[in-house]
Amino acid sequence: MADTINAAKPNTVFLLGPGAFHTSVPISISVNNIVLAEPVREPQPLWPMRMPALINSTSRIISIRDIVVNANHMADVGIHAVMPTHPDTKVLEGVLAQNAVSDGIVIEACQLCTFDGVSSSRNGRDGIVFAGCNASLALGISAQWNGGRELCCESRSRTE
Repeated sequence: MADTINAAKPNTVFLLGPGAFHTSVPISISVNNIVLAEPVREPQPLWPMRMPALINSTSRIISIRDIVVNANHMADVGIHAVMPTHPDTKVLEGVLAQNAVSDGIVIEACQLCTFDGVSSSRNGRDGIVFAGCNASLALGISAQWNGGRELCCESRSRTE
């Protein structure tokens, strides 16, 4: 699955059906307008090896929606997105990130983005981190049972 997503062309939508998805490499999104979505919110990804981030995006336009991202204590971060900046895109919508070794969700340097119905739970450190973000809208955010801070807004991007 990760190899297919990593090789995707811009404007590709991946609809994931129910079930468990296995990968030995992280999902790395670097092209614009990739959508990961699951209509019934049931897949539980399990990963066989330790990795820095389960889903890592450097794309300016990305949308991840209606999916459970279970890092299964194998990824340091569940979802890591750097510089999403498209104003008409809900970067994360209806997403639950859980069981990351460190942080559940880290969003860095986002500009004019929307996050709607985002949750994190049972991560080793912080639940949801917005670092160096500006003029973004967060609606219905929930973080609980994380090892550190539940929701954190840092003034600088972690990659600066």
